[in-house]
Amino acid sequence: MRVSLLILGVGIAMVATPSLAGKKEDAYAKCAWDEAPVSAANWLTLPVPAKYPLPGNITREYALKQRLDAACLDRLIAEGISRPRALSAKKLRAALEQTRPAELVLEEEDPKAFVCFRYFENDTAMKNPAAVRWGYGRDMSKSQFGTTTSIFAEESGGGVSLSEDGGLEKCQFVRSDGSLVDA
Repeated sequence: MRVSLLILGVGIAMVATPSLAGKKEDAYAKCAWDEAPVSAANWLTLPVPAKYPLPGNITREYALKQRLDAACLDRLIAEGISRPRALSAKKLRAALEQTRPAELVLEEEDPKAFVCFRYFENDTAMKNPAAVRWGYGRDMSKSQFGTTTSIFAEESGGGVSLSEDGGLEKCQFVRSDGSLVDA
């Protein structure tokens, strides 16, 4: 009997509501519904995204999270720091669920989140991304959300990766449904 009460107590403590989610998740949720309501609604229909997908394996849920970040990342950054502390996707989802408006605005053009896939120069068909960088805005030379670079094994036992300024690149915008469209 004590064990089941203990488990029930732990289960209740883990349920996230806006009051338990935290101020930053609440502020982010409000911003998402104000700035990117279609993207926020679509993101809630998808599973929680993987933290860092491999280049070439970008899921709709991860792409949509980047689109929401383009609109609302500043709500997560405390004054005096340059990057937000870790964000719990589960707490953010709970805050979005709790604050979902009764009616959604159906048109949404911005935010302009993008992903740029970079390839080795001999991969002219652009099939195997060696690096991925995320950002927002119209200036695709800046990568505000970071870059993921793969290191490939060589036959000699070493590793090779794409240099920061080398290779071929293809950039795409993230749509409000999480799909990608050529920039």
